[in-house]
Formats: sequence, C-alpha cells, structure tokens
Amino acid sequence: MRPIPQTRRGATAATTDNSLTSRTKKFGDALRHVLPRMPSEHPELPQFFDTVKKLFKIYLVPADVQAKLLIPILSTQAKTIIGGMTSDDLMSYDKVKQFLLTEFRLTPKEYKVRFDTATKNVSETYVLFASRLGNLLTYYLRSRGVENLETLCDLLVSDKLKSCLPPGTLNYVLSLQGNDWFYPSKVAGLADTYAANHDNRYGQSQGQRYRPPYGNGRAKPMPYPVETALCI
Repeated sequence: MRPIPQTRRGATAATTDNSLTSRTKKFGDALRHVLPRMPSEHPELPQFFDTVKKLFKIYLVPADVQAKLLIPILSTQAKTIIGGMTSDDLMSYDKVKQFLLTEFRLTPKEYKVRFDTATKNVSETYVLFASRLGNLLTYYLRSRGVENLETLCDLLVSDKLKSCLPPGTLNYVLSLQGNDWFYPSKVAGLADTYAANHDNRYGQSQGQRYRPPYGNGRAKPMPYPVETALCI
C-alpha cells in the first residue's frame, strides 16, 4: 500500500480540524471553566445571555458553534423547553435565546413592569441596586428597538400617554398593539377614535346607551294621576 502523500495528509487533517464537531470540542474545552451556568432566577436571564455573548466575542467563537456551547450550560427546565424547537432553530444561538426569553415571559411589557416596580433588596447595596435598575432599563429599551434619542423620547411619551388612558381605551390600544409599541401619534389617534365611538358619561358605546324598558319607547306609567304627582 502506497503511503499517503504529505500534502494529502495535511489536507485531511485540516478538514478534520475544521469540522463542526472538532471546532465545538476545541471551543468547549477552552470555555469549560469560563462560561457561567444559567441562573435559576428568570429576571437574570438577559444578563446571563449578555455575559455569554461577550465571552463568545472574546474567544472568537464562530456563530455556528455558539448554540452548541450554550445548550450544555442551560438549566434542566430550559433544556426541556427547547425540546419544542426545530433542529434548524437549535442551530442558532439567537433563536434559542429568544425562544427561552419568550417562554419565560421576559417580554418588553415584563421588563417595563420590573423596572417600574423595582425596589432595593435588604442585602443589596445602593450601587448594586442602581446597576440592576440600569440593566432592567437597558433590557426594556433594547426589546423595544430603541437605538437613538428620538426613538427613546417617542417611547417615553407613548408609555406616559398609555398610563393616562382610561381602562377601556387602554385595553383597546393594547389589543391592537400586541407585543409591539405604537408611536405617540398612533396611540393618540386610536384613543380619540375609541372615545368618539363610546359614551364616556356611562362607559358604554353609543349603540348601548340607556333606553326605556318598554319596547314601544313609551315612558313607564306612574302609579298615581299626573295631577297628584305634580303636587308631590
């Protein structure tokens, strides 16, 4: 049997080293004692994913390897949850991350509520509390796609405007908004449309205003003569 030429052996070795399996093992070994474990507290997930992503950037982990390294450090519950994903989606770090954030209900609304209702823990210093507030606000703004001052102002005005709406009007706007958010002009327009089609004095739509109990529209008969009633 003729020996394999040196050039062919080198090409074969290079192909093996560049395979997905070998690259996953290579970066897995390098990050074995570096990557953090997924926290049990769901509100801490955004920070967990941010830390993992930064480490991937530092160690130059290729995109097609990242999801392979993420899955082993997930909690048992999270591993069970991602079992509902397709094999193609499991290949993407961003899709696995977003799937888990959605399943654990870490939506823009949840970020906003957590930021608005956050309080300092007894064992927490004010420096740590301020840092946590900053993270919560950052996650909320990021989830809303805020990338500049103009969009930030629109978001703040929109949130403030919605906080001033009556319950019925707010529910109407939120039902159309879904998980997205509307600019202030859109919120205001929808609110005016709702108000124009509802009787705010009774909290009923104009088509449901009070009508006499008698179908023919006559007033309910009085139990005594009109003359007597006028004198009472």
